[in-house]
Amino acid sequence: MMNCFAILSGHSPMVWVMGSFILLTLVVLPLGGVALTKYLSALGK
Repeated sequence: MMNCFAILSGHSPMVWVMGSFILLTLVVLPLGGVALTKYLSALGK
């Protein structure tokens, strides 16, 4: 883990922006899917 951290810290901020964007997408997409499914099932009732 520390090796990856050291490698990342040597790169430009763009790497951090892309990394955080990808992490956000991975977290938001499943949550959005669950929320959408619950919303649609509530509408269906």
